[in-house]
Amino acid sequence: MATAANCKKNPIFSGFSEEQIQALLRSARTEVWDPLKVIFTEGDPPEYFYIILAGKVKVSRASGSGDEVSLGILTEGDFFGEMALLDGSARSATVSTLDRSEFLVIGQDDFMQLFRQSPPLIQALFKGVGNNIRRMNGEVLFRQEQNRELASNLERERMTAIIWNHSSSVEEAIQAAIDYVCGTGWSVGHAFMVSGDASKRLFSSSIWKIKESDHLKSFCRVSNVADLAVGEDLPGMVLASGKSIWIENLANELRCPRSEVAWECGLRSGLGIPAWSGDRVIAVLEFFSETHLRPDEVLLAAAAEVGRQLGNVFERKICEQQLLYRAMHDALTGLPNRTLLLDRLSLALARAKRDATYLFAVVFLDLDCFKGINDNLGHTFGDKVLMEVGRRLQSCARAVDVVGRIGGDEFVLLLEELKDRGEVEIVMDRVRKKLAMPLRIGEAEVCASASMGVAFALPHYELPEQILRDADGAMYLAKKKGRGLFEFFQPTTA
Repeated sequence: MATAANCKKNPIFSGFSEEQIQALLRSARTEVWDPLKVIFTEGDPPEYFYIILAGKVKVSRASGSGDEVSLGILTEGDFFGEMALLDGSARSATVSTLDRSEFLVIGQDDFMQLFRQSPPLIQALFKGVGNNIRRMNGEVLFRQEQNRELASNLERERMTAIIWNHSSSVEEAIQAAIDYVCGTGWSVGHAFMVSGDASKRLFSSSIWKIKESDHLKSFCRVSNVADLAVGEDLPGMVLASGKSIWIENLANELRCPRSEVAWECGLRSGLGIPAWSGDRVIAVLEFFSETHLRPDEVLLAAAAEVGRQLGNVFERKICEQQLLYRAMHDALTGLPNRTLLLDRLSLALARAKRDATYLFAVVFLDLDCFKGINDNLGHTFGDKVLMEVGRRLQSCARAVDVVGRIGGDEFVLLLEELKDRGEVEIVMDRVRKKLAMPLRIGEAEVCASASMGVAFALPHYELPEQILRDADGAMYLAKKKGRGLFEFFQPTTA
């Protein structure tokens, strides 16, 4: 059975606190598998995420001809099964044990809950995806066989590994794909990005791979300022068709405005590859050769995989951003939650220790009589009140300030870069006036007020929780005196 002590020895948990490990263990179970057992096969539905505590497993995939292609070996400290859980797709490979192996197994619902609750887990797992595939890439051997179909499958596997090896950002993944394709005989590689609006214009990116040669510079200059419509030039043609396009002779292609410049620069053939995300093309990769190149079935098959994998990287980054956002923001109001507020408070405290002239304050705000609103008008109405209060507080804050909700009817304002204490009173006066304005929701109308406590940054504060605690204490002193009042924390009376 997995214990916190055992988990701490596992490399994947090196950055985890005792509390985070315990939360993981509460959501997981331990399984022991005998050697040479299949854990899941390619095409199976996603159900579990596996962390290897002991033993080793083999990851493989079937080729088009039915042969098994080994993608790599995973050992203690590795994990697998995460990407299918994130995007809901079927398993993309088969995993089987080589030795007697022990796993920490987490179901899909618990896995997603951990993602929402633990940002460090998000960062560790997404970093680990790249590490796992990087090692697999080193173990994949491209077999130069006469069987062209198998060669094509292996080429796609190799290109996929290269893209995921450089997938810390979409731009890095595109650059890796361009570098790889250029290594097969193309002198120029470049990426056009597709606008997200209805116009679907293509604009030149800064991502290039180009042979060092002065005679190609004029083609680069023309490409850098290009703004292409659907169907225009090679990237536009690819965007219109949604498929890779190979132009064997640029001199015969009249739909490419840049073909004349390309020809003058010594470029003879072109290749365009779409990168798909869901049902839309997000980028087009273009390549040009200084020799006439006939269409290559293996490269075209690999090119299609390039587009699909780049789309997967894009979707994964969007997923990662969404998960991080959810982990750091209140689900009801969209405001920063306690986790993000404490992080910003830590940064403010660190800055105050470096700069004696830097002044900031924390305002702890609690709505008066909010329980009565919930009891009399219902929790749905109460939720709408909280959302409107959040919007009003944001309208009172300055551009440098942070407004967050830490739970219930409690909000926090972090007021940074203050010139003097009088600025705090100005902000709080705006808050009182804004909240005093009637809140009309549907047919009902209520008036709100809030008790507020203020704590300024002081030299003795070491942790963000300390200043938050003192602002909370000042708020309760204000609440005892009546509704809609505020108090400053006085360290001499604490």
